[in-house]
Amino acid sequence: SRLDHLLCFSNFFGIGYFGGSSPNNTLRSNRVYENKGQGILVQGGSARNRLVGNRAYRNLGAGILISGRRSNTMTGDVSANNSVDGVQLIGTKGMRLTNVTGASNVGPGLTLVATTNAVVFKGAWYSNQNHGVLGFTTAVRASSFISNSAFWNTGVGIRLQDGALSNLIQGCDVHDNGNDAIKIETGDRNTVSGCRGYRN
Repeated sequence: SRLDHLLCFSNFFGIGYFGGSSPNNTLRSNRVYENKGQGILVQGGSARNRLVGNRAYRNLGAGILISGRRSNTMTGDVSANNSVDGVQLIGTKGMRLTNVTGASNVGPGLTLVATTNAVVFKGAWYSNQNHGVLGFTTAVRASSFISNSAFWNTGVGIRLQDGALSNLIQGCDVHDNGNDAIKIETGDRNTVSGCRGYRN
């Protein structure tokens, strides 16, 4: 199915896909705001969904939450001013995020939990009241963060912790955060290459 140019507000979830019966959907150019839970929720067995150019803001949950399954993509989405995280990836495999923004959220701009083989390319994570990007647990592994910007966050620009394994942080610009530019804590075989960190 295709959902495009919708206004979804004052619901529990703005837009929600649940279980294995909801694959191969496209969510494009929707405005999802002021909901009691997540703005956009893709959960369970829902796979091969495409999020393109959506705006999720002022939701009481995360702006966008994708959990489970594989091969979902996000391109040009913006998640801002939410009461939890901007974007949450939980238990996903093979996620692709391109030109996604998480800004001015109470939690991190992007949080990854038990996520493998994600590629986060040219994301912008800024002005969050926590970290710009947070990845944790050993199940965050073999993921790549390439050419991202993380700035003006209260916490660390990009943080991997709790045993994150075999991830790559490359070509990122990380500046003017309230804590460290890039911090890897109790992880193994992670690589940081070609990044700039300044005024942190």
